[in-house]
Amino acid sequence: MATQLLASVVIPTYNRAQLLRRTIESVGEQDYRPLEVVVVDDASDDDTGLVVEHARDRLAERGIELRSHVLPGKSGVAVARNTGLRLSHGSLVSFLDSDDLWRPAFLSTLVGLLQRYPTAAVAFSGHNGIDIDDDVVEEPRPDLGTASREGVLRTPFERLVRSFPYATSATLVRRSALDTVGWFDESLPSWEDADLWLRIAKRFDFAYTLEPLACYRLHASSMRSRHLDWHTEQLHVWLRHLDDVHDPDTRRIAVEQIRRSQVLLQEQLLRVGSGHDEYRSLLYNEFAPTSARYRLGRLVVHGPSWLGRSYAAAIRAVGSSSRAVSLARRVGLGRLVHGTMR
Repeated sequence: MATQLLASVVIPTYNRAQLLRRTIESVGEQDYRPLEVVVVDDASDDDTGLVVEHARDRLAERGIELRSHVLPGKSGVAVARNTGLRLSHGSLVSFLDSDDLWRPAFLSTLVGLLQRYPTAAVAFSGHNGIDIDDDVVEEPRPDLGTASREGVLRTPFERLVRSFPYATSATLVRRSALDTVGWFDESLPSWEDADLWLRIAKRFDFAYTLEPLACYRLHASSMRSRHLDWHTEQLHVWLRHLDDVHDPDTRRIAVEQIRRSQVLLQEQLLRVGSGHDEYRSLLYNEFAPTSARYRLGRLVVHGPSWLGRSYAAAIRAVGSSSRAVSLARRVGLGRLVHGTMR
């Protein structure tokens, strides 16, 4: 029997001691060997260290080595993942978030995919959303453009631009591919994983199974879509890769995503009363939306901060550009709307 390849499981974590315990347990339950675990603690101030030490002994009993590293200060998930990469030894690497879980056959199934599809640099599985009690509450059904439950996607860059069919915790990647395209971009506080997968997808095939072998946790601290960083880095990533999108329909979808992110970023800036100057290149470029909702927000930017916060809160509640015009009249911008947005 051929020697199995070592799989490294990199787990970045920050202040998730209790969830981390369950995450590491799910790695210990894997039916694949050999594997190693590298936990990178992004300067937690809870009981993460105790959880890791306890897990180290438990995994050792199952023939799994666990190594850990504590970063000296909060550095972000990209730094934590890259640190884990440097400390790991496997030719196959998976990045498991510290609140997510794997089913026991996750690694063995994905290793098998990479063996069956040698041109693939990444293998991914289906995934389910779970609540704090590990109960399944969401069952995504990604559309891969094929009826097959298993297969390979050929250099699927533009497919990923249209829609990501997997979560990062549901992937296994060849280290050689990471070394070829580069690791996580540490300048990105978020969307660093999307940027990496897009870079890989331009050059390599992806193998897949739709079987839901990974679970991503849905809880309050995992919901980042309201954060400035989330919208800012989303725009950075889409704009970075847009020139490589050649299919007209895919480009249209990408531009729509950019415009949607511009609207949300602008309104988030208004909501928190933050200045717009450092975001100008992201917000006001050739892709800027022409909708009344966006153009009105651009006018409000130049008003007092209280007006911006009131506008952003109200527009979020009404959720449509037609209501935005009505709202503008109520907050005293009716003349501007009438003169510039007809």
